[in-house]
Amino acid sequence: MKAIVTKLPGGRRVLALSAFVFILFAAAAVSGQVKIADLKDPDDRVMGCSCTIQRATEAKDPNSQKFLFLSETGTTVAWMNINGKDTKLKLVKSTLNEDRRYGVGSRFYEQYSALGMKVRIDYLVTWACPPKDEECEHTKYDATIAVTKGKTSETLKAVAICGC
Repeated sequence: MKAIVTKLPGGRRVLALSAFVFILFAAAAVSGQVKIADLKDPDDRVMGCSCTIQRATEAKDPNSQKFLFLSETGTTVAWMNINGKDTKLKLVKSTLNEDRRYGVGSRFYEQYSALGMKVRIDYLVTWACPPKDEECEHTKYDATIAVTKGKTSETLKAVAICGC
């Protein structure tokens, strides 16, 4: 760490540390970052039928409770951990047609907003219930999550399951 001493008019001296300037620049850079993480507290966020999104490695474990995204079917609220905080999202747009039965290869997206951030999730159906199976109530997807805040963003691929 290098100390800089500057003389001001009148003979007064000011001590400034170069580390202080570095910290200011680092803090400014970090404040604009976007980091997606697993929800810290997924319990009690969803009460009924839901959509969950997990990293592909977590989705392979049927007992995993590590979720990147949670939403309750039929509501406009969802949850994600963004920049270390479980964040409530509000649905602002969806191309999902609730009356349509989606088959493998079908696509749709949802857009959410929260605290100056935009979240877009693109879904690709990878598994759907067989047409004659009346007991089946879920669909599996490949999902791409993109979170944008200002000029910064993070995008990641994941796996989604929606149903009851």
